[in-house]
Amino acid sequence: MIALVMAAALVGVDRPIVTGADYLEACGGRDPRQSAACRAYFSGALATAQIFHARSAAEADAPANFICPDHPDVDMQDASVSMILAEPGYLTRPAALGILAGLLDTYPCDPVPAPSEADTEPDEAL
Repeated sequence: MIALVMAAALVGVDRPIVTGADYLEACGGRDPRQSAACRAYFSGALATAQIFHARSAAEADAPANFICPDHPDVDMQDASVSMILAEPGYLTRPAALGILAGLLDTYPCDPVPAPSEADTEPDEAL
């Protein structure tokens, strides 16, 4: 499914979305096809990152979320361009890196507090 979403991001734009600059151009365009390509690329990049993070978090017994918007209905697409706009280096990097950097900067998850000694039980094997 992710491959289909990513392929949809290539339809309707003059060139494929590869770099942060390509992503900004697609997202800033007035052509409905460009807007659709922007949304599709954003959705595909976010879904792919969430899948990879969930897999590695499960292996490390860590929290599954790494992007925590304030509200489930928040539109994260504005934040997806924030880092690309703020840091010129993201214009030439892969678009997904800029998208994720903007989301992580805007919507960081609260760190999981380390358990205190009072919360842990002594190891019975010792």
